[in-house]
Amino acid sequence: RESAIGLICNFNRSSGVAERKLRSFSMAKQFYMPLFKKVAAATGLELENIVYTKGQASHYFVMTPTMRSLVDVGVVVDATRRPMLARDNIDFVKLDEIVRRVGAFEFKPGTPAVLTAAEEDLRRQGVATAVVDHADGGPRLFDFSRTRRCLEGLAFAAPPAGRGGGCGAEDLLVSVVGDALIEPFWPEGLGIVRGFFSALDASAAIAEWAQGADQATARRTFESAFQQLKTLGAATREKVLRPDERTYALAPASRYRQLAGR
Repeated sequence: RESAIGLICNFNRSSGVAERKLRSFSMAKQFYMPLFKKVAAATGLELENIVYTKGQASHYFVMTPTMRSLVDVGVVVDATRRPMLARDNIDFVKLDEIVRRVGAFEFKPGTPAVLTAAEEDLRRQGVATAVVDHADGGPRLFDFSRTRRCLEGLAFAAPPAGRGGGCGAEDLLVSVVGDALIEPFWPEGLGIVRGFFSALDASAAIAEWAQGADQATARRTFESAFQQLKTLGAATREKVLRPDERTYALAPASRYRQLAGR
């Protein structure tokens, strides 16, 4: 069952004076309980967290509403449907209405709500309706309740039967990186760092193999880094990673504190 739901929306920038007051923010319910209760009362959505980024091209929101609140406000049409987030089970008119309520909520004291600022700029620019359009196809819901990860991230594929010398010299190195290697749990914010680090880890193993190392050595290089990457999180960062990011290079040892066999 979908128990972890993400909601994304992008609103166009108006690039006016009022928007200059806006600042990006990130908030989690456990640290802002009274505020999140106000959000629920004003919008109908019970949020676990919310991130707002004032980008160059859009106002970007990503948040995690509870499924119960999506049902209560009518965004999810049939609560018995499986999967509940099937496209024909979502009322997109309601969804648009709800994200606009969120965009019109003042999260930071002394700072206007995002849509309030954008609409003010549009009125100053002479736009009669002063309705802020979406910067893309509209708000989207996604389910991140379940995550998967590969047991192995690097392997060697032998050529078809009858081809190659049988000594492994013509085997093809295959590696998996990014979300395909470890699906991220969105609220942890690990997707980008795991993507870059796993690509570097794979490249380090490929470089060793290209320079004459055998398959077992290339596998060990990637596997030792992979074991560290799997344990990386906000709570383990200082234990897993070296402190000075400026020294990070291709070699896994430049990033990870402890590598098996190193």
